[in-house]
Amino acid sequence: MKMKKYVIFSALILTFLLTITSAGFSQSANSVPVISVNGTGSVILASDVAIIDIGVRTEGTDINQVLDENTAIVKKFKAALKELNVADEDVRSTAYSMYTSTNQVDQQTTMMYNVYYDFEVTLRDTELVSAVLDSAFENGMNQLTGVYFQPSQRSEALQAARDLAIADAQQQAAEIATKLGRELGGIKSFSVRDYPLENESSYAKSAPISAGDQTVSVTVIIEFEIK
Repeated sequence: MKMKKYVIFSALILTFLLTITSAGFSQSANSVPVISVNGTGSVILASDVAIIDIGVRTEGTDINQVLDENTAIVKKFKAALKELNVADEDVRSTAYSMYTSTNQVDQQTTMMYNVYYDFEVTLRDTELVSAVLDSAFENGMNQLTGVYFQPSQRSEALQAARDLAIADAQQQAAEIATKLGRELGGIKSFSVRDYPLENESSYAKSAPISAGDQTVSVTVIIEFEIK
């Protein structure tokens, strides 16, 4: 009786294992083989637009004088920008604030008023950067956050780099498939990664700032079915 039970139990285990093995083999046989490749594309383009983030902070014990001084400096600088042919629409206010601080000298505390005005200047001609900055400080501007360069055709460059990356991936996949004696099928999965490189410069008075070039890179990951 015990021998019969062992035989039946062993037969059930064997049947179960055969079922699993058969299912695994069937799934592998029916699955479509794939090739996964990374394609890259890069486009180099000139940084033909400069953005200057600049401002002025004035301080004093008389709030009206502080305001007047700040306003006068801003007006002079904007007039200088006009002389340099910078369009009004390329000068944008980004911050304006007033706050108080204290100044202590010989144990005497004085209330100080501060006025801060900041704006962004966009230059369509990057050759003007040094001239604009020189003019800014000559006219009383005293706060510089930074000078930033960027290409005006960035979206077009991204599209071109993406096209190059896709073509690179397709070529790699076709070469691999040929080596394996197979043919490419449809695309099973696709992903894109953009890697734009930004340039940034600081300023030293009368320094000949150069915008340089920027490289926009794109990587695509494509999984192709092969036949």
